[in-house]
Amino acid sequence: MENKLNTNPWLSIWTKPRQTIQEIVNFNPRFRFVTLSFVYGFPLVLSGAQRMSVGESWSLSFVIIMSLVLAIPIGAIALSFYSLLLLWTGKLLKGGATYYQIRSAVSWSNVPTLFNCAMWVIFLAMFGGRLFQAGFPEFPLAGAEAFVFMGLMLITLVTSVWGFIILLLTLGQVQGYSAWMALLNVVFIFLILIGVSYIINLLTTFFYVS
Repeated sequence: MENKLNTNPWLSIWTKPRQTIQEIVNFNPRFRFVTLSFVYGFPLVLSGAQRMSVGESWSLSFVIIMSLVLAIPIGAIALSFYSLLLLWTGKLLKGGATYYQIRSAVSWSNVPTLFNCAMWVIFLAMFGGRLFQAGFPEFPLAGAEAFVFMGLMLITLVTSVWGFIILLLTLGQVQGYSAWMALLNVVFIFLILIGVSYIINLLTTFFYVS
């Protein structure tokens, strides 16, 4: 264990993900997990609230308060579950990382999600309760609203792609293999989830028909 970090990981993770995550796991693999859970969970909860159109029943202030309250637990559960899946599938590829090292790699790869948080704050200021009403994506946007909306969506798309690249590099570093092997590690999870989903749908159809 190192006594301190020699760099600011919030900045260095963007350009030196392998070196940064190695320094973090040497220092403390649980470093800033709660903060990163909030960063990941906040836009996740708001996105879920939008998909469910909770604005039809709840006030905007209630939605924001609940999102702030639920951000950390939801984010922590999601990051932990995903890390556990990566640990299991990584064993098939002879990965050498511990659970907490993988969770650290996954958590810190989500630093670009800060832009998603900023995007939601701007959207909340611009659109208010309209965000959580049924059919919001189809609402006509024009002028400054349309320009800001499209610009922010483009920025979050770019940062999301970069976040995925960071994940492959940080995961590969802690597992002890290349980014391509890390990609295979991630692909295994999607194959498993697709398989499980198919089996559940098959069983549901079978019992429904029966």
